[in-house]
Amino acid sequence: MKKWIVLLCVLTGILLITSYITLQDKPKEKNIFIFNKEVKTYLYEGNSNGILYIPGGNGVFGTNHQKIVETLNSIGFTVLAIDYSELESLDNKEEAEIIGISQSISNFPDKTEKIILFGSSHGAWIALNILENKYNSFNRKIISGIDVSGPTDIKSLCAYREENKINNGIASECDQSTEETLRSFSPLFFAEKIQVPILILHSLNDQSVPAIQSQNLAKEMNKSNKEFTMKVYPGSKHGAELIPTAKEDIINFLNKAIS
Repeated sequence: MKKWIVLLCVLTGILLITSYITLQDKPKEKNIFIFNKEVKTYLYEGNSNGILYIPGGNGVFGTNHQKIVETLNSIGFTVLAIDYSELESLDNKEEAEIIGISQSISNFPDKTEKIILFGSSHGAWIALNILENKYNSFNRKIISGIDVSGPTDIKSLCAYREENKINNGIASECDQSTEETLRSFSPLFFAEKIQVPILILHSLNDQSVPAIQSQNLAKEMNKSNKEFTMKVYPGSKHGAELIPTAKEDIINFLNKAIS
């Protein structure tokens, strides 16, 4: 009888520990409102170094992005991921994305001392616009940025996609915005205003956002004596698909940024 009681106590202990670990691994979800739209954030707690992870596409924080964030969290970083897909229907969605995601930085724990912006594809475009200091009141904490396959010249990207008959996720911007507006939101034309080191990653044969977009940004950063690292990889992987390939370069950059 005593053996069964001991066994039951051991099993109960294992279940409690397993449940605790599972709860610890789950991110803390918090909804915020941007222009009256509900946006979800997911906080993966770690050390005092934070990463704001901004997915691309229509802003959905899907399974592939979750795996990336879990990897970043596993090496110690506190990661705040954002799902901004609800902003897709707004007329002023570009401005709302930049303002809202910039403001979401306030959701980091108070212990967070340094923040790195990490965006892929459209998320990288948002990150670069925040780094220009658009609507950003948290610049004192932002120490660097990572741009994976990000568009840098919206007008030329629209022309490229139209010429190659590529499904154009930025058609509304091209059709409804003036050339001056497109230019004001294109990182290529404000590279000199980026005040922190950035890592630029791109596939050489990216069919969605051609590598020339990143290469031209690197040229402008170089002209302005800005600190950056650029890595170009063979193949055509785009956005989140490229991140596993670039994992070593990303980790090296992150370690250097917080050292």
